[in-house]
Amino acid sequence: MAEKFVSEFRHYVVRPIAFEAVLRIRCTSSINIHSFFGNCFVRAHDLIALANVSPDVSFGVQISIDDTLHENKLAIFQSALLFTSSNGDRRIRVHTLALPVSSDPQHIYNNLNIDCSVSLLAKMAVVKANQASLGDAREALQYAVIDPLVKYRTDYCPQTKRFRSAYGTN
Repeated sequence: MAEKFVSEFRHYVVRPIAFEAVLRIRCTSSINIHSFFGNCFVRAHDLIALANVSPDVSFGVQISIDDTLHENKLAIFQSALLFTSSNGDRRIRVHTLALPVSSDPQHIYNNLNIDCSVSLLAKMAVVKANQASLGDAREALQYAVIDPLVKYRTDYCPQTKRFRSAYGTN
């Protein structure tokens, strides 16, 4: 127990940290940022201000697709983080991510990042609990998890279809 505390405390004290950060996210033309989730202040639809940032911090971004993306195109995201280092230097970090676009739900289910999805759902539940009630947040989280699983089971599990049709259930 004491070793774990010492290890976590050491990690907390020696980890790199950035101050007075601003994060801007840009997307492909037919994709828009819907909302941000995390401990941040939204200054514009694509810009958030952060008091401090460390490698242990995560933010969630919910996007919306305005137009249809063509399957031969890529969805490109670029994030730029402007921050002050602990030495007082102003620095910028830029990351670019290009993801293939697919209209095949099976391809999307197979390539879903579960850890990222759970983290985003948890952040969305916290926002919902703060805006409404804990019961509303719990219900929204349950539907956000159950609906895709039911859709996957009914569309892509032939054993389930045979079982359900044999017993006359939907």
